[in-house]
Amino acid sequence: MWSKRSQRFSSARVNPPVSKRISLVLGSGAARGYAHIGVIEELRTRGYEIVSVSGSSIGVFVGGLYVYGELENFKRWILELDILIEIPHEVHGFYEFHRAYEMIALGRRIARDTLEELQPEVI
Repeated sequence: MWSKRSQRFSSARVNPPVSKRISLVLGSGAARGYAHIGVIEELRTRGYEIVSVSGSSIGVFVGGLYVYGELENFKRWILELDILIEIPHEVHGFYEFHRAYEMIALGRRIARDTLEELQPEVI
């Protein structure tokens, strides 16, 4: 049976409104953790409201810092280490401070590119 009400609901399912409220799931890996910082920054710059965060390993760490409002302090600290400490290239994992700036920038680029691809076409 057709009705105006069913038409309204069915068209809403076809073109749902774009929400600026999102949940984040952040993965593991130290370099990826730095990229998470850039992703969060880009999302916030674009006006997204992060309503929940979950993660694994470094993702939990970065997500927790964001939730408690300490992500900017952590970023500043990491970037200062990048300047002050020269880490041998053979060192891997969380201690790759020399890649922090690069990975934060990469995270921002990934978020920006992904969000632009997901934008609905305006007719």
